[in-house]
This record gives sequence, structure tokens and C-alpha cells, in this order.
Amino acid sequence: MGDICGSMCFSYAINFSAQSLQSKLHLGAGDSLDQNNPYANITFLDGNSWHQQIPTPGYFFSGFDQPQMPVLVMLDPPRESALGSKSPTPPEQTQASFALKSMRWGLIPRWVKSAEKASELFVYGLNARGETVEEKPMFREAWKDSVCLIPASGFFEWKEVNKKKYPYYIQMKDDSVMLMAGICSEWIHPETGEWQQTFAILTTEANALMQEIHNVKKRMPVIFDGPSASSFLRASMAQRKTMLQPCDNDVLKAHQVGDWLNNSRGLRNVEGAILEVKKDFPQSLF
Repeated sequence: MGDICGSMCFSYAINFSAQSLQSKLHLGAGDSLDQNNPYANITFLDGNSWHQQIPTPGYFFSGFDQPQMPVLVMLDPPRESALGSKSPTPPEQTQASFALKSMRWGLIPRWVKSAEKASELFVYGLNARGETVEEKPMFREAWKDSVCLIPASGFFEWKEVNKKKYPYYIQMKDDSVMLMAGICSEWIHPETGEWQQTFAILTTEANALMQEIHNVKKRMPVIFDGPSASSFLRASMAQRKTMLQPCDNDVLKAHQVGDWLNNSRGLRNVEGAILEVKKDFPQSLF
């Protein structure tokens, strides 16, 4: 099972074009990206009903609302053999097709047999520790067969100072699309027969910047910058495992945002969610 307390990244923002995503992926000449807009299917859980709520762009998405989000996958990825190896062709030289798919945040393993159990488990599937992902029954099948990338404009994390929490917005230093590593799973609702695709974000130990912000648990998403992103989707399990490392400090930037984001009952998906505010405590590296 996932570890809520030991994980992080429960909210992020999306505001990018398919063109900017394709540029960030550094796709090869033979690669392709399906640019169908996944945002048309973004829905949020309100009570017990699903409804259209947030238009593009999205400034604040919370995993606890079980949103449908755009997720990047490799179509027909090579499968592991019984020996754990893939095609002898080096991954970076393999032509591939990629697509954005709409998936629900909060991985549900395909072996879950009841809607009640799925409802209990999704919160544990928001994040998966990279250090143990291949060992946990909840994640190991997805890790073997279904890795993905979660594109974002940035994500939110809270810094604790004197028992008070201050939200920060973290993004790429060059304002490009952020690509977080993830795993995904297909699940069929046992009562309705509805086919659902769900995902979890892979996390790792924090780099120095994120240790300053996420200063209690000291975790961060696995973030790729440059060609390593698409290479992650092509790689074998052994190769992927070595890639689950904190990114360099110098590819990220962060700023404090309004502490009204601590109010989970308010409307937080507004542009103000990502706007910088004046810091009101002295301890900071920024």
C-alpha cells in the first residue's frame, strides 16, 4: 500500500500547449505525439457525482478530489521478457508513438474487486515511492508494464515554520513544461463495467531546494528535464529504476504563494493560486 505521510505532491497546475510539450520531450525524427486535447474530459468529484468543473488552464488540482488529468504514455511499449529484458534495440534509437490520455489521479490496481475497496485505496495511490515501487503489491504490476509521464506547469508544496504551514509553487526555472514520472493502471468498475485509467506520481528523496520547502518529510516528485523524459518511457525496468533520482537544483525555481490555499473548502483553482506573495517569515534560501 502507498504511504500518504511519506509521500508528497498532492496538488499541481496545468497550463501548456501540445506544441510546448512536444518540444520539451525532444522527440526523435521518427517519433510522434498525438495532440488531441485531453482537457475536454477533465471532471471533478463533487459529493457523489462527477461533473465538468474546471476549464483550461487549471491553476490548482488536488489529488484528493480525484481529478481526471492529462497523462503522457507510450503507445504499444515493448514488454519485459521473462528475463527482464526488452528489445535489443537501444531505447533511445527506437521510434515510438506517444499520446496524451485522460486518467484519474489515484492509482487503483486492476486486481481490486469492489468499488468500496477502490474508494478506500485511491488516496494511497496518489504517489508511489520510487525506492519501493517494484515491491509494493499496489504498484509493482503498473511499474512493470505501465509507466507514464505527468505533464504540469508546476506543483505545490508546504513549508513548515513554527508549526505553521506556508504554501509554495515550484516550477521549471525556464518556465517550460514539467514532466513528472508516474505509473498507471486500468481498472474495471465491478458494478457498472466502466473502464477507468488511473495513475500515481513517483517520488524520491528531496534535492536541496525541496528539502528547504518540504522540510518535514523531505520528498519530491521524480522530475525529468530534456531527453531523459521520453527515455524513461522506453527503458527497461532496471534502467528505469536508476532514473528515479531527484533532479538538479538549478532546473527548478520556487516562490511562496498565498496561505489562503490552506483552506481546502475554498475555491483554489484560480490564477491567484500560483502568484507570488511577500514572504512573512525570515527563514528562506530563495
